Amino acid sequence: MIPNKLKLIKSISSNILLKKPIPFILLFEPSQMCNCKCTFCYHWKEDHKNELTTDEINRVLKEAYKLGCGYLLFNGGEPFVNSHVEYIIKTAYNIGYDISITTNGYLLMDNIEKYGRYIDSITVSIDYPDNRHDIDRKLPGLFDRAIAGIKETKKYVKNIRINYNIHQKNYKDIRKICEIAKELGVQVYFRFLISEVDNLDDWLIKDKELINKIILEIKDLKKRYPIITSDIVLDYTYTKKNFKCLASTFIMNIDSMGRVYNSCLLHENKKDSIFGNIRENSLKEIWYSELARDIRGINYKCIPKFDCYASCIIEPSLLLKPDFKYWREYIFGNTVGSFFKKIK
Repeated sequence: MIPNKLKLIKSISSNILLKKPIPFILLFEPSQMCNCKCTFCYHWKEDHKNELTTDEINRVLKEAYKLGCGYLLFNGGEPFVNSHVEYIIKTAYNIGYDISITTNGYLLMDNIEKYGRYIDSITVSIDYPDNRHDIDRKLPGLFDRAIAGIKETKKYVKNIRINYNIHQKNYKDIRKICEIAKELGVQVYFRFLISEVDNLDDWLIKDKELINKIILEIKDLKKRYPIITSDIVLDYTYTKKNFKCLASTFIMNIDSMGRVYNSCLLHENKKDSIFGNIRENSLKEIWYSELARDIRGINYKCIPKFDCYASCIIEPSLLLKPDFKYWREYIFGNTVGSFFKKIK
């Protein structure tokens, strides 16, 4: 079994020196089912009648690991609603992945004791410092259960972060969520809510002056609170500095229908930019297909929109550019990129 640190080095060096897109991160959505019905999310609205079987999931995990992936981001939908959650976590662990799970936190209390020893990091999505969170996500008791779940998770998992989507209704509460994170002894990551679904005019922040004011506030709060949104992402978002999108060479996205899709956030919810389907071809054939190469070429030439200024797009891109300012922060700083330091 190749240690994941070596797999990471191989992926970076191959992408930079050989221009061969060896992936390292597998972002896997084995189910779109969720116990929340968030207005700003599309996952729970998607079809989940013909989702991947355990045999297909096993093949995906093995083929992706063989291709180069060493870091599994188990996403969804809500992972702990998925009937295959135990199989996925234990299978991925036995294969050799470092495992990160993004969850709304409602079911953490019921699951973390069973799975905590297999998991390297947990991200809990919280959008308010109080029970307004329950209203927007349409799940009564969610905020209290998420906070209780974080406290319980600390017994089993060291790397825990809160993910806070900034929008028109909650941007004034940034300091309060920082105080909660500090009190809980966990990290907090800020990102601006993106237009994953239509009709979000009342949610999205489009005023550039307000966006920059929020960024400056976050940079200031980083001096006193455990914020892991990297300075480089904040700086790029503040200046709207252009960059070449390389995320699709480093991150392999696979959804519950077996579609290997473009990591571009402008296409993610529409699933209109697909490399291929694992039910029709092997992952290797899909990843190195002419279609995948053409889609990456479009990404490279694309001028970033505001939604593109997120760490999942900027950080892989700057890691592979390389951007030496980011590399310096990545190596020495306490950023989202620091998760690489925890890789086995």
